[in-house]
Amino acid sequence: MAKKGKGKRGFGRKNRAIPVAPIFPVIGVALGAYGAAGGMNKVFIDRLSQAIVGYSTLSGKFTIAPALPFWMGELAGIGVHKAAGKVGVNRYIKKFTFGYLEL
Repeated sequence: MAKKGKGKRGFGRKNRAIPVAPIFPVIGVALGAYGAAGGMNKVFIDRLSQAIVGYSTLSGKFTIAPALPFWMGELAGIGVHKAAGKVGVNRYIKKFTFGYLEL
C-alpha cells in the first residue's frame, strides 16, 4: 500500500470575527451627523464627509480639523483591538459571541 504524502490535509479555520472597537468611531460620527442634520439629507452627507475626510460637499473646501477627532478615535480603537488580542480578551469575547465579534 502506498504511503500518503505530507501535503495539505485540511484547511485552517478562518477568522470571521468582526472587530468592534474600530467600528465605534464610525457609528459615533454617523449618529452625530444624523442628529445635527435632522435626518437624511444633503446636510447629513456634508457633515459626515467633513467628520470622516474633512471635505465639505456643500462648499467644496477641505480642512483637516473636523476629521481629526474621528481619526484619533479610529487609531485608539485599533490600538484597543490589538491590545485585547495580545492580552487574550478577544479569545473570550469570541467564545461568548460564537466567533462573530472581537473587541
